[in-house]
Amino acid sequence: MARRRTGPIVLGLDLSLTSPAAVAIRPDWRIGVWSELATLNLKPEVPTNEKEKAARIRFIVEQMLSFACRQGVGAAFVEDYAFSRQSSSVTKLAELGGHARVGFDAAGLTLTPVPASAARRVLLTAVPRKGAKRAVEQALILHGAGDVLRNDDLCDAFAVANWGRTEVGLTACVLA
Repeated sequence: MARRRTGPIVLGLDLSLTSPAAVAIRPDWRIGVWSELATLNLKPEVPTNEKEKAARIRFIVEQMLSFACRQGVGAAFVEDYAFSRQSSSVTKLAELGGHARVGFDAAGLTLTPVPASAARRVLLTAVPRKGAKRAVEQALILHGAGDVLRNDDLCDAFAVANWGRTEVGLTACVLA
């Protein structure tokens, strides 16, 4: 008889103003049973002014929090900020991240930041210096996840949730 894994449902978030994604992984999930993952990928949208940006931030946080509550999430992780030469994009992401942290905290969940490189390393063990994001996507497709994790946003959210599993004492998925 297989031992049943116990622990919290783990949430991984890939926040962005344009196309945010979330993946929830149950504690008894097994690699290859991709259809048992719960996913949320909001429709791509680019705000064109400050009013639209504020509305988009509210909408994203409401949707992500509602998804987490529906799934019964017990541990939540978010991809940490990646700094770029365009400081304005980091500022927008930080605004969204701040609102998400406050919203999740009010619901009793702490959003723990996860460096993307660490999340990818748990999943792949050996991560290429260039094209790491694409390498994760290709590995997941190769292992049959392409129908469920159908874009790089969902793949990143999965990698973050997978890393989070190690933090709560569950076995992580490794695609060696």
